Amino acid sequence: MVAQTIPTDGSTDEQANGFRQLHQLQSAHNLNNSVKEHLFPWLVYMHYQNLMDCMPFIADGSLRDRKGLPIKEGREADVYSGVLILANGTTLIDRLQLDGVVEDKILGAFTPLSSRRDFMDYIKRKQEDSSDGAYVVDSHRERMVYVSEFNSRIPINISDYVPQDFFYYESGLPEETNIGLKTKVAIRLPLRYDNVDTYQIKRSAYTKLGLGKVTHFNMQGLAEEFFFKVEPNCDGPFVVPEQPIVGVYRTYERKDGALICTEERRIDPRTEYDAKSVFVPSQKPHVPLELIRN
Repeated sequence: MVAQTIPTDGSTDEQANGFRQLHQLQSAHNLNNSVKEHLFPWLVYMHYQNLMDCMPFIADGSLRDRKGLPIKEGREADVYSGVLILANGTTLIDRLQLDGVVEDKILGAFTPLSSRRDFMDYIKRKQEDSSDGAYVVDSHRERMVYVSEFNSRIPINISDYVPQDFFYYESGLPEETNIGLKTKVAIRLPLRYDNVDTYQIKRSAYTKLGLGKVTHFNMQGLAEEFFFKVEPNCDGPFVVPEQPIVGVYRTYERKDGALICTEERRIDPRTEYDAKSVFVPSQKPHVPLELIRN
């Protein structure tokens, strides 16, 4: 985006005010993007910590349940908590409540989003106090809030928005009745609300390893995903060399009506995302709500 300069000479007050409003709106859009672009890396890094916490329960390349049995694909791992993020601007939470998607009558206080540490600490505190819920990110005001009750009332054909191997690494799509509420919300919300992206750490096991994946959905469907996998014949990089466990990153685009994978590579979250995950909140003045709504 080309920077705009507010004229100081030869312009009317109305023209100067117009340039000032345009500059504010551009700053808001840049800020919204800067917050959103960090959410997926933050969740991937958080999921790497989940993997480290799960290492004592991994044997022969598989995460074990409380009975010592391998967690099969599709089953939920109960050794870490899932996360669902719904991200947009200042009015998203109001719209979700008005439409009945968020059923909480009273919300808690928003918490500032200024760094990966703030983001992760807030989620961990909520996970200690509550069961799995969701989080709405106000990307304009750099803050987030926890919601405990929500539903998915948007009728779509989910198979149109995910690849065939989304739920099972080597199998097809399950019946929709077997798809969790959080995943349905993650897929459906961007289709109903403009400029909404959803991000999730899933608990449903994916690949023989038994951990879930990290996903990012937009209005096109699945945009990117990350998961851990045991690949003994891979050249790495290995996240856990002694197992050996790799991190698989994929991106997707919609072409000719079909969702296709455009990239797949092995990454180590510690090196791939560490430099990108430091977020410095904008010091520019926020745009008044009336400017956003007009």
